[in-house]
Amino acid sequence: MAEDDLARIHQELAEDGVFVHPTLRDLVKKADESALEQEVADADHTTYVVVWPLKDSDTYGGKASDLLTRLHDAYPEPGIYLSTTTRLEPTDYSSVEVDGRQWGIPGEDDGDLSEYAIEMVVDQEEHQDIPSAMGRTLELLAMDPADVSKLNDELLAKGSSARGDDPESKDDSWLPGGLVTALVAVLAVFVAWRVAISFRKKPTPLPQSAMKQIRAARARELLARARDESQALGEALDREEIEPGDNAESWQAALDHYDAVRRLLTPEEPVELDVVGALVLTQRGRDAFACAQGGKAWEPTPTCYLNPMHGPAGKGRRIEWQGRTLEVPVCDRCRAALRKKETPDILDVVHKGKPVHYFETDVEPWASTGFGSLETDLLARLPERR
Repeated sequence: MAEDDLARIHQELAEDGVFVHPTLRDLVKKADESALEQEVADADHTTYVVVWPLKDSDTYGGKASDLLTRLHDAYPEPGIYLSTTTRLEPTDYSSVEVDGRQWGIPGEDDGDLSEYAIEMVVDQEEHQDIPSAMGRTLELLAMDPADVSKLNDELLAKGSSARGDDPESKDDSWLPGGLVTALVAVLAVFVAWRVAISFRKKPTPLPQSAMKQIRAARARELLARARDESQALGEALDREEIEPGDNAESWQAALDHYDAVRRLLTPEEPVELDVVGALVLTQRGRDAFACAQGGKAWEPTPTCYLNPMHGPAGKGRRIEWQGRTLEVPVCDRCRAALRKKETPDILDVVHKGKPVHYFETDVEPWASTGFGSLETDLLARLPERR
């Protein structure tokens, strides 16, 4: 159970500031752990390092932010908390990643690591193992923030040069028509995607039958995951009984969310966006259940607007679009992509026979609420489902 995980992590962090999950010992040797312990001991602020085998389907939704937030909620000690993510080893397309949160740091807001450029630098340097990525993060935390930002700018410029971009350009927008940096104008993102595609060499199109098979396989996989996760939530609710000290409203919220998920998944072949919505509501049910058992009030956490499958959103991304200033919550992954002027991983579906971004559909309440990123009370909007 999550409570056992957190107790085990906390116990070891209290001893030396570093926790390495036993299953990841091949990736972080004892000598590596000792080196991290020394760096943590030398840090300016109290710092904790968690090396955990996160997976998208686990208790934490594969999110380091969820693991660290639950850890701090259970053991509210001030400090900087660092964790591995699902990117534990490099692939052909990605390197090892580190995520961080902070609480009780003088002069800083609680939550997202204030020096976000640190995570950007580590990502751009493309570290190939956990000790390297985590050690570099600790090293950057000890540097002057201005120096870290300068390093980040240099890496961004170098990346732009390698891609053939114009490093001298004063226009910081990556969208066509002079739209300012990225995010959240629905049409702006869509146009950017279309234009980016047009500059690539056109691949040989797959046969229509193959595309249908791929979409059907993805839909089956998504539905199986939603049903497995909802069943696990239902079993957890059945096993436990409300105890003195539990938060009754949070308990009821967990039950209400589970009931809503069951209704969404009742059809033999639910609409794809309903399946995604069921996954979002299941995660909210798990969160409410955890709060109930901890005697805490539960509030829904906004998901990433661009792709709710990415989980909780961090800070919003503000842009100027058609004379208006817009702000939409996005996850760290999408924010990093946008900062690097890359196309983020937006949730696309086939609607009325053509692939579109989910927010361009008329499937409610998901499209207009951004799966709860713009309007958090999804249960109140479910009667509008169509």
